[in-house]
Amino acid sequence: MATPPFVVPFLLAVGSGHGASKKGRLTAENIKSLVAFDHSLTDDVKGGMSMCFIEVFLGPQRDSLGMTVEERIDALRYVIQLGDEAVGSGRLQASQAALVRQELQRGRTALAELEAGERAARRLEQNSARAAAEAERAAAMARVEALRSELAALEQLLADSTLDAATRATLEGESARLRGEIERAPIESAAQPPGASETPAGSLEGPSASRSGATGSPSKGKLAPELVVTLGGGAAERIDFDLSKQGGRPVVIQFFATWSGPCKATLPMLAKLTDELRGQADVVLIRLMRKNEASGAAGASGQASAMTTAKETLVKSDAAALVPRVAVDVDGSIAARWEVKAVPAIFLVASDGTVAQSWAGAGNDTYMEIRRAIDALNPKPAPAPAAPAAPGSEVQ
Repeated sequence: MATPPFVVPFLLAVGSGHGASKKGRLTAENIKSLVAFDHSLTDDVKGGMSMCFIEVFLGPQRDSLGMTVEERIDALRYVIQLGDEAVGSGRLQASQAALVRQELQRGRTALAELEAGERAARRLEQNSARAAAEAERAAAMARVEALRSELAALEQLLADSTLDAATRATLEGESARLRGEIERAPIESAAQPPGASETPAGSLEGPSASRSGATGSPSKGKLAPELVVTLGGGAAERIDFDLSKQGGRPVVIQFFATWSGPCKATLPMLAKLTDELRGQADVVLIRLMRKNEASGAAGASGQASAMTTAKETLVKSDAAALVPRVAVDVDGSIAARWEVKAVPAIFLVASDGTVAQSWAGAGNDTYMEIRRAIDALNPKPAPAPAAPAAPGSEVQ
């Protein structure tokens, strides 16, 4: 199997921290630049390059490359794609194709292990972040409770009709200060003073909820966060959905809230898109809940009630077709994992488990954009070549 002569100097330059790879790291972008260096590369050369790079990424020298796990994943994906193109061309000899396939399988196995490790590391990081956030929230709540106790004591003093004007003014000023500090406390509405307006879980609905546009997280091109949910509810129609096991076609994931007008306005459009995408992509709809709803939905009966509310909203919004595709995020953990900051929030996950695109809010054109993005992820196969004419036949 041929390997182009410039591959070895390239790898030596990378290993020494010089040349094509910035900061001495071998990246998918640098390999693509290497391939683009010569547009006349033959398929056996591409196959040889693929095998060469897979050996570099998996061999004993891999730790000396200075690559991050994400860089190694991206680079492996690209060289596997390069090898697949060489084998798929049909121009390799049978023995060459067998060698490339063997090395590609080795690369795919390693890639699957790396991706699984990256997902596990991300879950650990997210769990640690949630634990830190919970500790911070608990401290903030304790502070608020102390302020509320102090405020209650002041209110009792202010109830004394014999107070002189100067003392009353001082106490009222201190009372206003305490109320302001309580209102500014960085915790959910459950710890806010009486009369404060309720805020949806995670402050989801805001100015960005009514417009369409790309979001910043999860990052485009990176592995999508974990998503394991039960769709549809009801024993007869329940479907267990695991995003990590949906390889083969894209998945559209939309987060929505039953109290959100912009969310409900998008549901008929999502139902129409779901019907159009039948067989081309999966659709999952995640209902988010307010804090006061979540506290009453901890048990099985509460979750069933939350699912019933979601279904009723879908039916009233002329989107009954989405009922089998809906799940409920009772405790807000799914929204936190996906870093949802506004609803509706939409994510398109490619068949390889990476985030292809995302939208915060949705307008009239959003679902057309989603359809175009899915079409780009599912290119139509080229038409089969016409069968050659039989010997001796003539074209009429």
